[in-house]
Amino acid sequence: MRVLLSETLTLAQAAARCNCHPETYSDMIRKEGAPGCKVGRAWVISSSLLDRWLEQRQCVSSSETAPRTGTSTSSSLA
Repeated sequence: MRVLLSETLTLAQAAARCNCHPETYSDMIRKEGAPGCKVGRAWVISSSLLDRWLEQRQCVSSSETAPRTGTSTSSSLA
């Protein structure tokens, strides 16, 4: 598969786009398949591949309520 790169990002720029730390993004490259290619000592990330990868991930809105866990129904800690 041949990909034409219209714009590339540094690791810091890609991390900023994902709202995470650059070290977190480099971990995501290694462990979660986030786009990125090591050129020498620098990471190079295709902007279009990053956008596509982000669109494919299942995102959960922070406004949604997480399911309750455990068996306690009491709201008091005392």
